Amino acid sequence: MQKRSKLLYRVLQQDDEAHVVKFGMTTERSSTIPDLFGYAIFQSTSTLPSGGLIKKVNNRCRIMAEENTRELYLSISYPDLNFPADGSKVLKTSGDVQKRELYEIESDEIQIEVTLTRHVNKILPVSPKVHGSPDGYAPTVRVESSASSPLNKGNKIVFANLKNGFSVEIKLTQ
Repeated sequence: MQKRSKLLYRVLQQDDEAHVVKFGMTTERSSTIPDLFGYAIFQSTSTLPSGGLIKKVNNRCRIMAEENTRELYLSISYPDLNFPADGSKVLKTSGDVQKRELYEIESDEIQIEVTLTRHVNKILPVSPKVHGSPDGYAPTVRVESSASSPLNKGNKIVFANLKNGFSVEIKLTQ
């Protein structure tokens, strides 16, 4: 009996622009485990490694991406708390953090555009899921076409209002 290799992950990129990992998951239990990628994007990227699910991203973020034969799942977060810069108070030490910073302040919203290497349907089959969201927050996510997109499909996902460092998950159909 021959054992399969247990490659846990492969580093596709590791530099100042991004760290990209593809999880191998080749174990004895199955060879049909979907592709799973982890992205830590440190700055706007012009090109990410081929073989992944994401081609480029316009801002720093963290993304987990999983693909099977019919669906593509993305979970994204903007890790900076992005507190409003009203100029009234600069936080320099932990002593500067008061009630407002601890309990009341919410981050400014940020838009992140993720260009996929795949074309997906422009309609999300289910609403985005938010983990740790504040009351009343609803993420705005849309799929946009590129010049090379087939009819009713797109390959750019726009997360229009990420905030507070929370993760937004979406399911896309191919």
